[in-house]
Amino acid sequence: MVFLTGKDSHEDEKLGFELGAADYIHKPISIPVLRSRVRTHLQNKQSKDFLRVQNGYLETKVLKRSSELDRMQNAVVFALASLAETRDPETGNHTLGTQHCVKLLAEHLAENEKYQELLTSKKIDTYFKATLLHDIGKVGIIDSILLKSGKISLRS
Repeated sequence: MVFLTGKDSHEDEKLGFELGAADYIHKPISIPVLRSRVRTHLQNKQSKDFLRVQNGYLETKVLKRSSELDRMQNAVVFALASLAETRDPETGNHTLGTQHCVKLLAEHLAENEKYQELLTSKKIDTYFKATLLHDIGKVGIIDSILLKSGKISLRS
């Protein structure tokens, strides 16, 4: 909005800008000044529109890239969990059971006002995925200990 007015006091200008004016031009109007200011405002509008479109494009690219990174992270976690499972066949079902227990526990805690801010659905999902790795240490244990039946003692 551009004010074209005969009112030229500072108070009138201030009021015009407070009401949302982009410019305040006093009479008598100079056609070259008016053209220049309108051209400047149109260029500003075009620039704002361009930036809005670019921001939308960039937001879309960031969301797409974030989604790709999430998929890659999930694949790495799953691969590591599968590695632990190859060392101990019982790990698979145990890991899945533990994973669902952690999720249920976190969801239950999230119902408590004390934990609602901490346990967001995104955080619970992170815990759910990370639980797959809770037995990853089995990868580094030698078979004679990892696969031994019965109790493990210092002499075993």
